[in-house]
Amino acid sequence: MDTALVIDGTETQRKLFSTLLQRRGFSLESLTAEEAYTAPSLAVDIVIYIWGKGDLDEVAVRRLRNNYPTTALIAVSAHAFPQERARAMKAGFDDFLVMPFSVEDFDSVLNIWTHQRLDAKA
Repeated sequence: MDTALVIDGTETQRKLFSTLLQRRGFSLESLTAEEAYTAPSLAVDIVIYIWGKGDLDEVAVRRLRNNYPTTALIAVSAHAFPQERARAMKAGFDDFLVMPFSVEDFDSVLNIWTHQRLDAKA
């Protein structure tokens, strides 16, 4: 079973991602951003980072990338401007999903990154 780590967001957002991921066969871990930056790395297959209000802490994201160097990091945000996506990718995310998103878009991102991880292991 794949394991997903959901970082930050509101309680409602965490419940949404919990439901979406568990219905797709993932077990779930959840941490605040501060916990994710400072805690020892967990054995996870994908990281979903909910970028809420405020500025993206690019230094902290790089620390997160250092903690999970071979794990797909997916930013999820209502920040829909192309420059925000570019900033997230430059900071170290592998993909960027804009809220609100369709279930099909979510599944596509999951499939891309879980299959790439499996292909890399082969």
